[in-house]
Amino acid sequence: MKLLQTSLSGAAALALMFAAGQALAAPITGTNLDFEAAAPGGISPNTDQHESANFGTAAVPGWTINNYSLAFGDAGVWAPRAGGVFFNSPATWGGNQVGFLQTNSNISQNLNGTFTGNAGTVTITLLLGESKVSAINAALDSITLLANGTALLGTTTLLSTGGNAVVAGGFVSETYSISLLANPFLTGAVLGLEIGNNADLGNVYIDNIAIDGGLAANAIGGGGGGGGGGGGIGVPEPASLPLLGVGLLAYAMWRRRDSLASMVA
Repeated sequence: MKLLQTSLSGAAALALMFAAGQALAAPITGTNLDFEAAAPGGISPNTDQHESANFGTAAVPGWTINNYSLAFGDAGVWAPRAGGVFFNSPATWGGNQVGFLQTNSNISQNLNGTFTGNAGTVTITLLLGESKVSAINAALDSITLLANGTALLGTTTLLSTGGNAVVAGGFVSETYSISLLANPFLTGAVLGLEIGNNADLGNVYIDNIAIDGGLAANAIGGGGGGGGGGGGIGVPEPASLPLLGVGLLAYAMWRRRDSLASMVA
């Protein structure tokens, strides 16, 4: 009987800890989320050269460029020059290239993840930049989740929810959280991302995007190529922490009882 009790206690503790492990956050990869993929003809690093277009994919590989008004609203990639006219030194961006969006443009792509249909929060982190010659109004810029290419409700602005102030000539890390209610109709839909300069008169610069699906989305494979990027570090969801604590407590009680029984014997 003692063997059965200890086995059950140990199994319960391990089961709880396993459940906590299953609740780990879900990093989602994409294509060229660091904007380092070469644009047509290539861009020399540290030059303030850029490639742009108002539609298509050529100027920013891995992303589709959309614009809100004909022949206006360019987007593409930029090679910031540290200490130049537009950006400060030392560099606060990652790598040699960043993405940028002019007024009335957006870029979008489908990611390597699908919605689970469960309630949860999709967390997006990125570097947000502003040049020294065109201040941005992040409240007029946006991040939108897509399901099979269609925008979902719950768009959030690029205005920081964490209070980080954009610095002229530099980049700062920003985090955005988009909460989703349980929706069985989303189950299996492909997770996508759209970033837009909706009405901001300044050029918006972005770099090093990472997406974490939490309980709302799961990864469906490896990186999308084209420069890689994406995917935050897997950390326990808040709901998993009590489970982990209970598991550890049960395991500790089992070990203590087993030790006391050995001493009595």
